[in-house]
Amino acid sequence: MTINARYVPKVLEPFKRGKTDVFVVIKKYKMFEELEKEFNVKDYPDELVIKLDSIEKKDQDSFNQNIDIPFGSYADISIMIDNAGKTKEERELKPLAQGEVTEFS
Repeated sequence: MTINARYVPKVLEPFKRGKTDVFVVIKKYKMFEELEKEFNVKDYPDELVIKLDSIEKKDQDSFNQNIDIPFGSYADISIMIDNAGKTKEERELKPLAQGEVTEFS
């Protein structure tokens, strides 16, 4: 299945080029059982964290990513942020500010 995640920040300052990394977090993902023979289940953990690609614009980036994962179920999908340049172990993902709009399709 393909999930298109899109986020255009309303507040400009934190998202000026290179200051912030944006991630999609899919919680409680479970691949459909009939696909477990086609895909390695270990490649698709219970919580998926995918960094969104930045689309450069004149004074602000937007973030968009097509995420391809085997068909399955999940409990929640959200966009989280952290300061740019951190390793996986250093990440401290935070939710977006209230009122920010995200789009998933």
